[in-house]
Amino acid sequence: MTVRIHQLGEGLSQVIGTGGRDLKEEIGGLMMIQGIQALIGDPETEVLVLVSKLPAPPVEKKIYDLAAASQKPVVIAFIGGEIDKVLNKRLILGTFPWKFQYGESAFCRCVAFEEVD
Repeated sequence: MTVRIHQLGEGLSQVIGTGGRDLKEEIGGLMMIQGIQALIGDPETEVLVLVSKLPAPPVEKKIYDLAAASQKPVVIAFIGGEIDKVLNKRLILGTFPWKFQYGESAFCRCVAFEEVD
């Protein structure tokens, strides 16, 4: 992902990996939530991109709520997510009218946000 964003002409201020178990219900997404909060508070971060497998439903809701409350654009690409859960909320999902050979829609959307500013 980081290489592809670089190839599209943009850069990254932070990259955080949370591990495969973090989004399970019993863990509650603690690391992802802390990471989102840190990036929201980071003045160098202009757009957040979240890419992961589908979280447990209560964790997914926490993450959507936190992202929706952010003043920064948030691009979410949860594999297998349900779009109707976030309709009419201030979120951009990794599902776009563009088609890419390598599933780059979330990354290209991040670059598009950056180019608009």
